[in-house]
Amino acid sequence: MNSATMKKQPDMLDSVLILLFLTGIYMEVALNLSPTVPIPNIIAAVAGFTMLLRHPDWVEERQLVALLTVVFLFLFSVLCAAELSFLKKRLTGLVQLTYSLVLGYGFFIVAVRYNRDRLGRLFLLFCLFIIVGTALENYTGFRAISDTVREHVYNFGVYNADARDQLLYGRIRPKLFTSEPSAVTFAFALFSLLWYLLSTWRWKIVAYVALIAIGYFLMRGPTLLLGLILVGPCEIFQKTPRSQGAGALSQKAMLGFLSVILLALASWAVTSLYAERFNDIMQGSDPSFFYREIGPALAAFDSIANHPLTGIGLTGEDVFGDRLVQIFSQSSAFDPAWPMDGNAKSLNNYFWLHWTYLGLGWGLVMIAAMSWYLKRLGTQNALLCWIVWAVFGQASGAYVSPKPWAVLMFACVATVLRYRQTVTARQPVSSPAPSPARKAYA
Repeated sequence: MNSATMKKQPDMLDSVLILLFLTGIYMEVALNLSPTVPIPNIIAAVAGFTMLLRHPDWVEERQLVALLTVVFLFLFSVLCAAELSFLKKRLTGLVQLTYSLVLGYGFFIVAVRYNRDRLGRLFLLFCLFIIVGTALENYTGFRAISDTVREHVYNFGVYNADARDQLLYGRIRPKLFTSEPSAVTFAFALFSLLWYLLSTWRWKIVAYVALIAIGYFLMRGPTLLLGLILVGPCEIFQKTPRSQGAGALSQKAMLGFLSVILLALASWAVTSLYAERFNDIMQGSDPSFFYREIGPALAAFDSIANHPLTGIGLTGEDVFGDRLVQIFSQSSAFDPAWPMDGNAKSLNNYFWLHWTYLGLGWGLVMIAAMSWYLKRLGTQNALLCWIVWAVFGQASGAYVSPKPWAVLMFACVATVLRYRQTVTARQPVSSPAPSPARKAYA
């Protein structure tokens, strides 16, 4: 970013659009033009495209070239994939992926112009909204209003396993206008982590752990633990101008110790607070865990084994056909009696879908291309962006939808702002030029 461009600051409408974009990622509402042609995440689309249309002068040529390069490489991966009979569906997936990448860039060009704390407060504001909303669902009659909205907004996939929630979590988990409880905990874990990364408050780690504790008390979902797991890596791998020298090594050691403590806390939470769910997973009787973690990994390994360079192509789940059950049966954790609502819904993990769709060859090529794109956006630490993306990928699917790429853009913005503010704080204050009289006297 050049200094002249960065002097332009977002206004109040930009803040509203940022919050609207977060709402879109939170709710994931699709607009169905026809039974077979949905526009995914229409709320995020309205916000992202509006930000692009409001600020075309904030679009940098080198960033646009990098984005188009990524899209063309995805196109080549589609053309290289085996079984061309599925080409039409793969091209549809490419259109959805391009749409998602463009929306993410629309968010980026506005968000990256915020001050760290100012942008962090927007993420915190959304977290507070979730806290208040889930509390109302748990302790008042607000759940009926939320469920009514959900019935009218979502055409399919509406979670209604309340009996399972009561068995595993001791209560009905709040959905707060989303299709399922995991969407609430995913957004809360992600947005609270981003507030933590952006905040400059001295006691933010204490407040962050308190946020996660409140989230557990109100929402119960195990996705909240991802936030605890990521704190250590986010601090250890974050690059700053102070990342060298003895002082930096001492700081890294302290952060490593913090990471160990938080990992221990997360481990204790898994075996204690989520004991019933943990036992089901250990006994192989948890279909949700299988379809989100184990099954997608098995599908990725099979795709790499049979199509190592190209994978099955974007949105190419139909290549598996009925064989997906055979692939899943390789695991003792799979029960063939479990329902499978189509192949696409049985692979609910966008990290493993990356390798399933692209194979090892194109998968590595696209990681390299996207890393170059992230560098063009200004991040000093593409590795950290990928760490956040991969960890949250364990709790979300739909590779070509806006959510996975919004997670990557959120992480990119956080790393850019953290590095920039550190550089600015370290710049020496220039001394005023001596007056002509002082020069003459000297």
